Amino acid sequence: MAPAIGSVHVKTIVINKNDNAEGTIQFDSSAKEMSIVEEIGMAKIPLVRLGGNYGKQTVLFSTKNTTALEGIDYSVPRHEVTMEQGQTRATINITVHDDSEMEHAEHFNIILNSIVGGAKLGDAVTATITILKSDFPNGNFGFSSLLTVTMPNPDRQINLNLTIHRTGGLTGQQTVFWRILGPNNPGNVLVETNDVSYNENGPETTQGSLVWADAEGGEKTFQLRVKPYTSWEIQKIFVIEIYKVQGFPMTVGDGEVGPSTGKVVLTIEKFGDPNGIIQFEGVAESEQMVDEPEGTGLLDLRFPVSRGDDTGTVGSIQVFWGITGPMDRTADFQPRNGSIVIGEGQRDSAIVIQVLPDDVPELTERYELSLKSVEGGAEIANSDNTSVFSIRFNDNPHGLFGVVQSDQTVVVNPADLSRSVRLNFTRYAGKFGNVILTFQIRYDLLQTGVLLSKSGGIVSFDDGQSQAVIDIPLDGDGFLEMDSSFSVTLTDVQLSGTAVTEPPALKAGEREAKVIVPAAAANSEVGFSVTIAAVDEVTTTTTLTLDRRGTYGTLEIIWKAGFVPGNLPNNFVEGTVNPEQGSVTIAHGVTSKDFTVQLTAKPSQAELFSLHLPQAPITTISGGARLAPNTRQVQIEPNGIVRFASNSTNPSISEMEGKIYLMVQRLYGSEGKLEVTYRSEAVTADKGIDFITMETNAVMLEPGQTSGLIEIRVLQDNIPEEEEILFINLTRVEKYPTEITPRISPRLSSLYTNSVVRIEESNDPYGVLCMEPSEISVEEEYRQVNISIVRTGGLFGTVSVVVRTVGGGEMWTSMIVPSPGDTNDTIRQVLGNRQSYNVARGGEDYDVLDTKVTLQQGQQTAYVLVTVLADNAAEPDETVIVYLTQPTAGARIAEGAPDGGKKGYCVITLLQNDLSNGVLGFAESSKVIRVSEDTANVVNLRLVRTNAFYGEVEVSWVTKLAVNSTEAEDAILASQLMRTAGTAICAARKASCHFNITVRNDNIPEESHTFIVKLVSVRRDAQLDSGSLVSTVTVEASDYVRGLLQFTENSRLLTVGDTSRTVVLNVERKMGQGYKVQVGFETMQMTSQVTKHGVTINPALEQEDFSSKVGMLVFEKNRQDIETIEINLTPAILSKNPLPKQFFVTLKNPSNGASIHSDITHSRAAVRIVKEKNLPIWIAIGDLDKGPNFNDTEILRTLSHLDTIAKVDMDETEVTLVESILSDFIEEGLKRQLPTEIINQIMNVMCNMLNPSKNDATRWRSSLATLMEKLAYTTLTGKACPSPDPPELTSLQCVYMRMSAGRWPLEKIQNFQYQAQRLDTFTVPDKVENPPIPVDIDCLDFHLMEYSSEQWFMKSDDPELLSNKIIGFGMKDRQSSYSESPATFRIHTPDRRLATRRAQCVYYDMTTADWVNPQGTTCTVTNNLELATDDYVDCSCKHLTHYAVKATPLDAGLVGYSVWFFVVSFFVMVAMALTILVHHICANLHAMFSANLLVHMCFACFATQLCYVVAAYVSPTEILVYNIGQDNYRCIVMGLFLHYFFLSQFTWIMAQAINFWKILVLNDEHTDRKYVLFFLIGWGLPVVILAVFYVVAFNLYKYVYNMPVDFIYGDVNNNGEMCFVTNPYAALGGVILPVLLMLLVVGVVFVKAFQVTPQWQAYDDIYRGRYNINEIRTLLSFWAVITLTWLWGGLHMAYGQLWMLIMFCIFNLLQGLLALVLYTILRNPCVQQCFGPQKQLYSISADANTGVMSGGDDIRHHMASVEIGSLKGSRASLLNESWERDSIPSKSTMKVKRQLASSGNIYVTPPVLVQSNDGDTTTDKDFDDLLYALKTDGSYTASDVNSLDSDKISEISSKVDKYEMRRISIADTHL
Repeated sequence: MAPAIGSVHVKTIVINKNDNAEGTIQFDSSAKEMSIVEEIGMAKIPLVRLGGNYGKQTVLFSTKNTTALEGIDYSVPRHEVTMEQGQTRATINITVHDDSEMEHAEHFNIILNSIVGGAKLGDAVTATITILKSDFPNGNFGFSSLLTVTMPNPDRQINLNLTIHRTGGLTGQQTVFWRILGPNNPGNVLVETNDVSYNENGPETTQGSLVWADAEGGEKTFQLRVKPYTSWEIQKIFVIEIYKVQGFPMTVGDGEVGPSTGKVVLTIEKFGDPNGIIQFEGVAESEQMVDEPEGTGLLDLRFPVSRGDDTGTVGSIQVFWGITGPMDRTADFQPRNGSIVIGEGQRDSAIVIQVLPDDVPELTERYELSLKSVEGGAEIANSDNTSVFSIRFNDNPHGLFGVVQSDQTVVVNPADLSRSVRLNFTRYAGKFGNVILTFQIRYDLLQTGVLLSKSGGIVSFDDGQSQAVIDIPLDGDGFLEMDSSFSVTLTDVQLSGTAVTEPPALKAGEREAKVIVPAAAANSEVGFSVTIAAVDEVTTTTTLTLDRRGTYGTLEIIWKAGFVPGNLPNNFVEGTVNPEQGSVTIAHGVTSKDFTVQLTAKPSQAELFSLHLPQAPITTISGGARLAPNTRQVQIEPNGIVRFASNSTNPSISEMEGKIYLMVQRLYGSEGKLEVTYRSEAVTADKGIDFITMETNAVMLEPGQTSGLIEIRVLQDNIPEEEEILFINLTRVEKYPTEITPRISPRLSSLYTNSVVRIEESNDPYGVLCMEPSEISVEEEYRQVNISIVRTGGLFGTVSVVVRTVGGGEMWTSMIVPSPGDTNDTIRQVLGNRQSYNVARGGEDYDVLDTKVTLQQGQQTAYVLVTVLADNAAEPDETVIVYLTQPTAGARIAEGAPDGGKKGYCVITLLQNDLSNGVLGFAESSKVIRVSEDTANVVNLRLVRTNAFYGEVEVSWVTKLAVNSTEAEDAILASQLMRTAGTAICAARKASCHFNITVRNDNIPEESHTFIVKLVSVRRDAQLDSGSLVSTVTVEASDYVRGLLQFTENSRLLTVGDTSRTVVLNVERKMGQGYKVQVGFETMQMTSQVTKHGVTINPALEQEDFSSKVGMLVFEKNRQDIETIEINLTPAILSKNPLPKQFFVTLKNPSNGASIHSDITHSRAAVRIVKEKNLPIWIAIGDLDKGPNFNDTEILRTLSHLDTIAKVDMDETEVTLVESILSDFIEEGLKRQLPTEIINQIMNVMCNMLNPSKNDATRWRSSLATLMEKLAYTTLTGKACPSPDPPELTSLQCVYMRMSAGRWPLEKIQNFQYQAQRLDTFTVPDKVENPPIPVDIDCLDFHLMEYSSEQWFMKSDDPELLSNKIIGFGMKDRQSSYSESPATFRIHTPDRRLATRRAQCVYYDMTTADWVNPQGTTCTVTNNLELATDDYVDCSCKHLTHYAVKATPLDAGLVGYSVWFFVVSFFVMVAMALTILVHHICANLHAMFSANLLVHMCFACFATQLCYVVAAYVSPTEILVYNIGQDNYRCIVMGLFLHYFFLSQFTWIMAQAINFWKILVLNDEHTDRKYVLFFLIGWGLPVVILAVFYVVAFNLYKYVYNMPVDFIYGDVNNNGEMCFVTNPYAALGGVILPVLLMLLVVGVVFVKAFQVTPQWQAYDDIYRGRYNINEIRTLLSFWAVITLTWLWGGLHMAYGQLWMLIMFCIFNLLQGLLALVLYTILRNPCVQQCFGPQKQLYSISADANTGVMSGGDDIRHHMASVEIGSLKGSRASLLNESWERDSIPSKSTMKVKRQLASSGNIYVTPPVLVQSNDGDTTTDKDFDDLLYALKTDGSYTASDVNSLDSDKISEISSKVDKYEMRRISIADTHL
């Protein structure tokens, strides 16, 4: 059974009427004050319906006459208006009577009284209608003569008479004023009298007046003078108008100007040709030929026009023109007509037309442009008034030819089925002329046997022809396949005849086309329409469709049951198909044909059904037919139809059986794995209670499996149940693996997918017994009440139950124990909850019932009767309780709520009777009563009731003037009383009750009067006492009938300056004026100080500050006078009490019953004396002291004064007063929504006080910030909580701050990012701790403040905050406090400068009134300022308050570059410069190559010092930029120079070290040959380092860290001191690391060199004549000082500490001293001559023959100053020193140079010392002798030199033997 919709399928939901659905009806705003004219006939007064528009509404209204009378001036057809449902507007139609009576303006009112239909009346219920003055009661004035006068321009003066008449009413004297307008401008009042004037016994003028006396009518005339022309004149038009009629006296009213006769138009024609004669000129005089423009551009074609040369150019004229000629639907030009304006004094102009581009083919067209007319006085010339132009042919007028693929096809002749290719050729663009088109055609599939009768041809197009069609027959026996194609190609096109324009052409893109073979002409390819077919389950048949692709010819198709041989899957058998084979014939043109076969399925067998086409179709057409390869076989339901087995569609089961299995099977096919899902549907059985199914709700069927089982478990319970039903529905079948494109098989059966499972009845239900209804109310009379006993639940078996009454004295009542409670479900609870006075008595009020009721099987209802008795006793509502008890046969009694509200009892209520609510009347104390309207205007009247007072009773009353007064007479009480009728409620079981009558307090003085209150009716079993129906009420005299005396409003508080001498106070009498009264007054001194608006006001002293005064004021009868009191002040002798001060003037002792106002602020005036400077502020707040209620006008007026005061400097008093006043206004704004202009004005006042240029009491007054926060919350007053998303913030802004507030849910506030000005931001903590209670459901109020002024927060005159920016955040009703979750904010620097490293984040502590950051941890800087790349400071602050960034001034320990820095640096530069200068001038003969390298280093030091000094001096002003957007090129250049020379110092140190490596370690004396290498190291290596550094830094800045590449060099500490590398990591890589590496090289070199110290220590390789050992030590010291100098210089640059700068200066000074002393003085040869030489140069003259060395002195041998035994290794140094010591100076010198060991070395036995045990020192002398021999190139031979003999030589030789052999370079001998 398929699922279906049940009979109860519609549920009606009624939404009750709500939200004033009928709406509110009132007058439209235009109807409140509406004016109409008498002639209108019908006046329509608009009504509007606001809010809802539900239902039909009838509005009842009335009219009230004032000066207009209903029936005479107007009438009302109906006094009601109807609005249909949905109608929102209607009108009240008033007929206005148009009579001939002359009347002034009259008024009447329309009042909306009530509405029938549920709508409410709005506020606008009264409309005032004014009928304007009619029928000219004061006269109708107009011109009598012609209203249009045209005259030629006269050659002499002409007088023109104009007449004005008065018609209509003649009331009052009327003066008619007229004037002249023009010329040629009706809005201009004429002043000049050159053309027209008026003269009446005086000067000429252009206006005048005429007077008609009261009751005078008729006509009056005045005369105008028209002046003659003097030269050419244009036409001039003047208007003479009556512009005003004025009556006298004013009370009579003004006359009226006739609507059509109020003006005369006077036209004076022109004279001559002042405006010119218009004609074409120039190129417009000859014909013009133009080409149509290309694309979308326009071509402007100009036609010059001018006024003739011999005519005038007066005035601006408008020339109209038009064009005639061939006009196409598509315009060729624009516009076709128009006008041009030639201005005053202008002679020439031009008509410009635009030639338009289009794609419409056209031949040459000729047009004529004509001048049509002229406005402005000019005329068109008789000749040269036309111009001719032509537009040349365009847009291929002979056409473009193409072949459109969609228009080509192959057609079949139905007569003989012959086929042809039909070609359709198209002609685009122009169709002018005859054209011949040539084409070719071929079939695209080669060697198929398809042939064409011809392969090409020609087609002719006649003039105007756009299409041509030709058929080409097909030949051959080939198979013409559907959707194959022929190709047609256009080869040529020619015009037949002479071409007058451009020739025809082939259209690009359409020269070739494919002719697609349609189905009707294609040979057939046959197959089944589907490869899988479905079975009709009802008939077990399947209908199959044979389709063919190509419908050409008739076919016979053979089909056969079964698979194509070889295609049957394994393990399956073929199903039975009937018939087993057959054939189908398909006629020509038919696409498909159906046939049907019968299938017989076997449920338990794995079978498959299929059909196939065994052979090609049979046909006689050419080309034949063929089978489609993929659709020649069809399978029928290969995966099967899934369904329930026949024994599982309607099974039954008992609860006791527990489970049931349902079989699912698939028929017709069982291929593939299937998952069958099912769903259970509870009908009467409940899922989970009565049954459960398997969790998966699916059955799996494997391939070849034809059935599966569904298990249903039935649950056993004890609930009484009948037979229950549930459905199991098969919902889906899915094949595995899942196919991308679903197929028809598998599928669910359409017949057997539902199983109805029946669960048999259980638990033998016998039902639950209850009584219906459970409550009945009846009158007390003899009657029988019928009660139903109903059995619910099961109805099995016969049951009985006892029915009894109880609680009225029955003997079984005591058997039931009462149980009081909140419910009345059982009889026990009813008895426990019943009141004793509501108990009916058995036998008196009802008959006791005790009976048994039996219900048969299937019987649901039985009935019992309860008899009610009647009596005459007054009784309240009484209850009779009938209940069920003692059920049998398994039934039970219902227990209320557990049984669905069914109850086993019934309560019968006997309604109150026999005047149970008593007899009512006024109590004696209320029969006569007095009341005062002014003091106690409520009359409390007491009612008493006798006999009985059981229930509540309602009494109606009315008020009357007297017992017998009429309703009309009583109507006056409506103005005296709040209510004139009503009801009073007397509560149950109360003997008396009260009600009130309120006397209207109308503020109208009245004498005493009396009225009565009368009881008129009573409800609910009660009656009125006829003797106590009336109460007499006397109202005492009221509202100060004898007068109320008080100070006027402006005199209650009077503020004067401290220089004022008098003050005047006004006293007035209000209310009653009918009596003469007197009142006294006296001045009073204040007894103590008072505080107003935060300012202390002191007492003003009598006789010192003011003169005391006592007096009496008199008010006459019936006069509303104001009496004055004048008090003298004494400014000359003011008391010492400080200002402001105050005294009082008090009223006292009124006479004749008058009263003084009870409010002391009205009866006592305060006179306040203040400083003259503060007088404006005290006056501004004077109104605020008069009362607590503020209205918007007063607030705005006060704020205007405050704004003026706040713009200038304010003292403490003014600030205190302004703050107090603003606080009051803001508190008002928190209570009610203030207008926007008030909030803006308060904002302006606050902003004026925030002005940072003010040095007044507003400074360091943070309480104003708290006030500003409150102001922010006033913008939220009355706003609802947004849902679901918050809107934008409510923001106000001025020049010094922006104030924002919002009312958002807490989750929206948390983590909200506020976008401040200048890209600053503030982010609310992601968790706000201790949030306040939401103000609106779940929304909180919060504020955001953005200050750009520190005025309220700064203690001193010096701002200390970054950008003067303060951001505040807080939440309403939440104090500023610590927050664990931080707020974050970002503040940018001024002008986008880089942020200083010393910036610190702070918050404002309101308790200490200062910017704080305890322990520096509450607020922290979160961005890395050390990188010197950010122009902002990011902060994180764990506090909710005001935030800022404090730009702390420099520490005392942090310094820049002071004057002594520059002094020391200058000294160093001088020392370095002198060193270089001395080297180049004096040391050429003294310095070695190493000294030259040293000078290079000195120059590098000089240049570094120079760059450093320049950078320090000009960086703050000229080099550094402080905005990322500025060009930093100066700092980059300065930084590169300083960087380069700094590195150069150390590259030259390294170059010198390398030089010393070669000299000291490698013994190379010719290092000067490597000068280029050293030059490149010293000056080139820094360039390489600098280039690598800049490239790497540039790429890292730009691509890795996204830092500004222009600031690799910048402000080092962001303090404006020095330009150099800003990033510490860049400085480490580009400065420090290269220097360390170079110093490492130096260290390695000298470690090695000092390991071979004896090898070089005694040579002079730096300065000639100076030991290397001393020079090297001096040089290393110099290098160390340079290194330490820049160590301290770099540290100071990075950290800025004073002591670092001092260390730099000390070492820098030491560096300069070393350079000056060592290398400028001591190494200067000129200076050395003063001290004598340190070493002697050699002067040796050797004689080879004699071997004699001559010198200045004898040759002497000396010991070295060091112990030879202490030297390691070679004695070479010792040799050298001995030689140097014995050398003597000479004019001739021998220069000795060392050479490398690899060049020219000789090997000798080196004198290496072998220590002897005896320590013989004689070897020293021997060694010296050997050295001498080596030096002199001599030998020890026999001579007489120093008596050296052979023995001596032997001795030397023997001593030499003591030395070890060693390799000595020849250079070491200095030979």
